[in-house]
Amino acid sequence: MNSDRIAGLESLFADRNAELEGQEFTHQVMSRTRRIRNYVLVSLAALAIISVLSVWLFDIPIPGIIMRVSEALTTTLFDLGESWVAWILSPINNVGGLLLVSWKILRIIRKKVIKTL
Repeated sequence: MNSDRIAGLESLFADRNAELEGQEFTHQVMSRTRRIRNYVLVSLAALAIISVLSVWLFDIPIPGIIMRVSEALTTTLFDLGESWVAWILSPINNVGGLLLVSWKILRIIRKKVIKTL
């Protein structure tokens, strides 16, 4: 490599070599972690409160809801008959499997995007 490219690379990585203050860096990481944790906890608490209030106000039968959700999630996507292909694809040949695979793909994409930032 020539000296122009080496100088360019050194200027790109100059900021990476700068030392961060230990206490400041730790404080930033911990405050961000606390903020995310608090957001998740408040969101889950709000969802639980809304769920309990809606069940109580509308007098919704819980076993009926559970039964309908399980029927909806186990609905097959494609009728494959009784072949060996049906046995192999049975864990993902339903609405629940499709939702799970979609969620995993979105999670992988999100991690890849965050990693590149």
